[in-house]
Amino acid sequence: VPIWILEENISQNIQNVIKKSTDAFEAFELRTALLVGFELAENMNKYIDTKKPWELKDSSQFDDLRHILYQVGESLRIAGLILSPFFPAKMDELLIRIGAKTQSEMLKAGLFQRVIVEKISFSVREKGEPLYMRIVLK
Repeated sequence: VPIWILEENISQNIQNVIKKSTDAFEAFELRTALLVGFELAENMNKYIDTKKPWELKDSSQFDDLRHILYQVGESLRIAGLILSPFFPAKMDELLIRIGAKTQSEMLKAGLFQRVIVEKISFSVREKGEPLYMRIVLK
């Protein structure tokens, strides 16, 4: 499987999220749009936990690792675009971190429908600080 091809379940999930969030925004159902964006992030957390990319250390597993990271990158891109009206500064930072600065700029210019379907190459040059600190409840 080429690394830039989305897995069927992830592709379908992203398409559903885009449709649900677009419909919610058009109907001014902001809570629904917000929850849909979080749902995508939650699904990707489960995907990462299942695939365990941190265990792919052998050079023969490099293509598998790149494939997994592409799935995560595309999902982060979509989540960043959908959640940007709610968290503009943090989602802008997210998009820039994954190499989607141009998309962040297009989004600010009001080109959501164009940017949501555009595919990009991802590049993360350095490990950044968490966008949000984890809260541990006791």
